[in-house]
Amino acid sequence: GVRGFSASFRSTLLVRARSILAADLAAKMYQVPTPAEIKGFDEIRAGGAEMTTVTEMMSMASSPKSLDPLLVSVKAVDPTVYPFYGEIELSPAMRLQTALGADSVAVGDDLLLRLGLHVGDQLKVGGQLFRITALVVDEPDRLSGSFAAGPRILMSRDALASTGLLGFGNHATQRMLFKLPPPTNGRPVSDAAVAALKAKLAALLPEAQVTDYRETNPAL
Repeated sequence: GVRGFSASFRSTLLVRARSILAADLAAKMYQVPTPAEIKGFDEIRAGGAEMTTVTEMMSMASSPKSLDPLLVSVKAVDPTVYPFYGEIELSPAMRLQTALGADSVAVGDDLLLRLGLHVGDQLKVGGQLFRITALVVDEPDRLSGSFAAGPRILMSRDALASTGLLGFGNHATQRMLFKLPPPTNGRPVSDAAVAALKAKLAALLPEAQVTDYRETNPAL
């Protein structure tokens, strides 16, 4: 009985640890992947793993009502797959795919306060105007992401591309998230499988910071 409880308790903690990372493993780098690295990602996906990229950067945003810019933290994701674990909590409640469109974003409530805006108003980021559809209440991987010095703006990767912020010389952080396929026996992904993929990523991306869910929160 004690062993059963211990195994169940550990499994629950590890599920929460995956939510903190939003994935089984993550590789953080500060440059665009090379063709050789992209080929390596294709081989990893061919092996059954899922992958998505989260781009984070600092930028300026402003309101059409005011020309005063505000330093913001931009996070761009693919809302069709992100996050692999955990959930984005929005207010009003809606699916992430609904909130993040080609011309719509979700923001932190502190941004609304700083710029005097409301949900439904427009926000200018880069060279584009976006409609604010929701507030970001909680992100599962906020602790494992890049340091955020300003209010959050959450948008789709296509929307970020349209802003022109990813031009030459940008300082964006690329965080590749990976989810391993579950074993056929219904058990959680094994530590050995996580370690094997981590070693492969470390060899493929020597300058990247590669972490897995077991070390996202040492205190846990």
